[in-house]
Amino acid sequence: MKRIMLSLFIFALVTACSPNSSQQQALSIIDRHLDAIISNGKIQASSNPADYINANLEGYSEVLNTGNEGLDYLINELKESPDNGLREWIIAKACEDMLKDQAPDAPWASGKEWLRVYEESREK
Repeated sequence: MKRIMLSLFIFALVTACSPNSSQQQALSIIDRHLDAIISNGKIQASSNPADYINANLEGYSEVLNTGNEGLDYLINELKESPDNGLREWIIAKACEDMLKDQAPDAPWASGKEWLRVYEESREK
């Protein structure tokens, strides 16, 4: 009986601590489409990050459609990333587009700058 109770407890703990299937699906969609957007061979010579999005609008739309789970994941990705390049800019743009009128109304030029503006706007 103790083994069954222990097994049930461990199962409940693991289930509660791991992302659910809809979260995992959202994260998978985001990672897959971000990789496709960034590695688009036709655009790699462009210095305009928006060109990467425009070349893969379908994938970008899929990222935007991941909802609040996707938004939370993207913001965390920006916070955790040591980089401030193309990927971070595209993540910031996706966050801005997902937030719509709740997005900070301030100019930004990089992903980390958007994150700073976003966090400052939330403190107000």
